[in-house]
Amino acid sequence: MGRSDCVQAILSKTPALQELRLEAFDFDEYPRDMLSSLIELRTLVIARAIPTKEFLRSIFLPRPDTNQTLPNLRKFIIEKPDLGFSISKTLIQIIESRVDSEDPAKRMEFHVWSEVRKSRSLQPNH
Repeated sequence: MGRSDCVQAILSKTPALQELRLEAFDFDEYPRDMLSSLIELRTLVIARAIPTKEFLRSIFLPRPDTNQTLPNLRKFIIEKPDLGFSISKTLIQIIESRVDSEDPAKRMEFHVWSEVRKSRSLQPNH
């Protein structure tokens, strides 16, 4: 069983996991929907890594078989990203829609923290 299979097996057996930190993680080695079984996940921290666009889309864009991805996610943090990391304007708009959601149950905080300072933060205004 490879590393990717082991991680997938662990995640699929822990759907009630509420907080996950992925540090120095190589997103190219794993399926983009690897978190889809974590329906109770509330906090996701990605540290010292660059999440792929496909991975970010799998979190914030609905899959064909459901209307929501990670429906309970309330806090998403990208911490100390590798140099050159950026998020597309489209994805920022999608994240902002979760941050500013009229439905309090769907609101989410989003932060990007660099080595020097907190560089991007979106929090609910409500």
